[in-house]
Amino acid sequence: KPSGSFSRTVCSITRGPAESGIALTMQRNTIVNTTDTPISMRWAGTLLLLDNHIDFAGPAIAFGARVPANFVSIGNQFTSLPTYRVDQSEVRSRSIVDVAVPTMQSHEPQVPAFAAAFTAPMIEVRAFSGTAIQVAIDKAEQQFHGRRAVVHLPRGIYDVAQTLVIPAGSDIRLVGDGFEQGSVLDLRARQAGPTLRIEAPSYAQLVDIDIRGGVNQTALEVTHSDIAGGGLYLEQAEINPWSVTNTGMDIDGVDFLAVESRFALAGSAGMGIRVAGGARTNAGEDLGAHVQVFGGTYASSGSSGPNWLVQNGARLVVEDHWYENNNARPETLRIVDRGYVTFHGGKQHSAAASTPLSMNLLLDGIKGRVSLIGIRAYGQHLATTGTNADQDFLFLGGCLCPDGKNPTTVMNHARAGRTSVLYNSTLAHPSAASALAPNSGPSDDAFILSMLAQTREAKWRRFGAAPTSTDIRLYRVGLDSAATGIWVH
Repeated sequence: KPSGSFSRTVCSITRGPAESGIALTMQRNTIVNTTDTPISMRWAGTLLLLDNHIDFAGPAIAFGARVPANFVSIGNQFTSLPTYRVDQSEVRSRSIVDVAVPTMQSHEPQVPAFAAAFTAPMIEVRAFSGTAIQVAIDKAEQQFHGRRAVVHLPRGIYDVAQTLVIPAGSDIRLVGDGFEQGSVLDLRARQAGPTLRIEAPSYAQLVDIDIRGGVNQTALEVTHSDIAGGGLYLEQAEINPWSVTNTGMDIDGVDFLAVESRFALAGSAGMGIRVAGGARTNAGEDLGAHVQVFGGTYASSGSSGPNWLVQNGARLVVEDHWYENNNARPETLRIVDRGYVTFHGGKQHSAAASTPLSMNLLLDGIKGRVSLIGIRAYGQHLATTGTNADQDFLFLGGCLCPDGKNPTTVMNHARAGRTSVLYNSTLAHPSAASALAPNSGPSDDAFILSMLAQTREAKWRRFGAAPTSTDIRLYRVGLDSAATGIWVH
């Protein structure tokens, strides 16, 4: 979701029929000073424009010959009307709360300056044992608290005999030499766990290390984490779906904590990621707790649970992801009782099979909202049922694609609530040109805006935690050989 100014054509897609059914979102861009039509679409599929500012004297979007296409425009500002033109094409369009402005004040984003050089005390761990690591952590706290001391773990395998603890209030950085064949905390042969516990409130950071739990243990535990204004941030984390057996990441009963993940590989042989609200969230209060996932791959290697489990009113946004499962897995997403979920941008794959797959998404009388936006769904089976009037589902701007012999289907058996399938493409078979999928269900402006609210609000954040709060960050941390990769509670 970049923001900037562009000097020529901004987007020109010219691929042939093999690329039919593409789902593209352009969001929060500022486009100025173009000499050509800013956006030129020459393939069949869906273009979703969200909250852009486009300054151009004439139609800002041109649809070429490789259509039919869907065009959905929401919350954008244009300096010219009409906003698009069609060149010998079939375009199904929708505009909601777009506005025309006579002029547009814009400037190129200011590039941040390089951060000042940072120095901190550093303690080298000299022996390959958990005891040596704990001694170094305790020393950093006693001698250098408040100075962001670095505890450095040289490359090697560290034999952890009992749980390592980073105490509450700590601001240390535990830094290794890489998590793939680098610095490894190994609890696999032990019975006690977890391997590492971070006690909140905390400002600790883990960088370039691998954490291995025991067969029935947790690799990383974060305790007392649910603090107003607190955050947990993961970048390029790898929760190994082939060696974590129970749950990849468990965000358990939080009302305040914000969790953000970027560019991760995550999953397990059991349940992939569980997000559960606390008591006040489950009662309907919105106190700020949420999970936002930007980019990555979410794979499942087993069949004992859903890849995503949302319950107790939790809020989850997943953007730009790849997910695949096998034909034994019961569900991609399961919501228990109450939840608010948006998946925006990405591919959902099921293994090709000669027999129909089990249900990938079944909403059975939940209270909440599920929005699948701009998803290319391959061989997926999605259904709504039940009698809850507060159950809302929207599949918008994607492609209903076959995978082998299995089509993607959306079935509405619900006797209450709202189920909508709007502005999508469909393929008869993987190599076919796409067609416009029929619209069905409620399509009023208010409904669509409510279902897109999560993705319009979701932004990459850096947590600026208050002194009494918590700000824990993980950079390039591997979690494997455990029952649970990360347990946050």
